[in-house]
Amino acid sequence: MSSTPLSQSLRRLWALDKFSYSVRVFIALTGSMALCWYQDEMGLLIPLFLGIIASALAETDDSWQGRLNALAVTLVCFAVAALSVELLFPYPSLFIIAFALAAFCLTMLGALGERYGAIASATLILSVYTMIGVDQRGGAVTDFWHEPVLLVAGAAWYGLLSVLWQAMFSNQPVQQSLARLFRELGFYLKLKSSLFEPIRQMDVEARRLELAQRLTGGSDLRMPDDGTALSDHGPQVAT
Repeated sequence: MSSTPLSQSLRRLWALDKFSYSVRVFIALTGSMALCWYQDEMGLLIPLFLGIIASALAETDDSWQGRLNALAVTLVCFAVAALSVELLFPYPSLFIIAFALAAFCLTMLGALGERYGAIASATLILSVYTMIGVDQRGGAVTDFWHEPVLLVAGAAWYGLLSVLWQAMFSNQPVQQSLARLFRELGFYLKLKSSLFEPIRQMDVEARRLELAQRLTGGSDLRMPDDGTALSDHGPQVAT
């Protein structure tokens, strides 16, 4: 039984890592908005959204156990960063020194690996979000724990969603890697086959250079020199 075009499109979307990432972010944002609307506390929405965004930026491609460990480290870093900004913001000199040291330490933390680099970058971004919130209040340190709790709660909500998603669809990263592999193999074969096409005035050396660049991952597959371009649907003639 042949599959319908809709099912084929859905399968292609499912094979894209950005699609599942976007779905998780959409679910997290929609859930937060629905909760705030139901509780009639729309003023809590912005800190929750910012926490979700920061947690999504700190997400790493790992198993659910690895994501759970990374989530614990992320929440600790977020909590320390948000509370530090809240407490030190009224003291500009101390705040500048502490923020510079924190930025240096987080940058060095990123040298340990891609996972820690993502966490460090997201922590700095969350610090900026906290600064914006404090500045909107005029720098007043009233209920200094309120906004950090909301930011960390939003980050925890997205982090738990990411862990559950990875636990339920544990084979999805393998499928996405295979999809990328076969996509690159298809591009390579299209480039290779273009060398045998009877096209006049074809720059063979340029095609061979493009093929070598594809092997090293440095080509975008478009070759405007002779009016042709390679796409997902094969060679096309530019009009």
